[in-house]
Amino acid sequence: MMRKYWNKIKRTLQMLGIAGVSVLFIIGLSSAMKKQDKIICKNVKIDIDYTEGLGFIDEEGVRNAMSRSGISTLVGKEIKNIDLSSIEQELDKDPFILKTEVYSNTAGDVIVKVYQKRPIIRLINKNRVSFYLTENKHLMPLSDIFTLRLLVVSGNIRTGISGIDSEEKLLFEKLIHLADFIERDPFWKAMISEVEVVNESDFSIVPIVGKHKVEFGDIDASMEEKFKNLKILYKEGMKYTGWTQYKNINLKFDNQIVCTKY
Repeated sequence: MMRKYWNKIKRTLQMLGIAGVSVLFIIGLSSAMKKQDKIICKNVKIDIDYTEGLGFIDEEGVRNAMSRSGISTLVGKEIKNIDLSSIEQELDKDPFILKTEVYSNTAGDVIVKVYQKRPIIRLINKNRVSFYLTENKHLMPLSDIFTLRLLVVSGNIRTGISGIDSEEKLLFEKLIHLADFIERDPFWKAMISEVEVVNESDFSIVPIVGKHKVEFGDIDASMEEKFKNLKILYKEGMKYTGWTQYKNINLKFDNQIVCTKY
């Protein structure tokens, strides 16, 4: 009987203890939230992601973008009154910024984390206007502070910096596919300097070595086989003929390479 009575008292004390801890936790949390509500912004820290070696935008550029977007001085304001998501949305409009994360800490810092767009092609359209194309089909202007060595694509391209022409969507899908293939192959990344667009289904390649042009044809299911055959010619055939014998190499025919001498 006494044991039963004691167990009942023990459970009651345990429940009171849990309730007490919960009350203390709620009081502490409420106090912390009240203190956080009163935190004043003391500093704006710009944190740019440079992990991929990109430098299209710097701290000054981010602060200028904030100023152009009408974001007034944050220092001195209560952080609870700063619309952090609005800052993200405005900075994401910058042509060099892929995405932005803005958050604060209890020390009064507002941290602006910036991720840059990564171009894979430098385009020169038919009007000789030059700009970049990213792997996500974003177009971005050239930068005054940073230059990236990329595959150059020129020729019959109508698209301008304002956006991809609706009739050239397939063309740009092919170019991204080609650039991705070249980027992943060290041999071709070192060998190819430029691609010329004749039309949406006809492309030429200008290698760094030699004085010839490669009539590649379409970028389709046969692309990898064409590159395989061309690599064999370069590695096995050119060591006998030299790199200056041919003015044209044609890959448009199935499983054939037609070379034209000077």
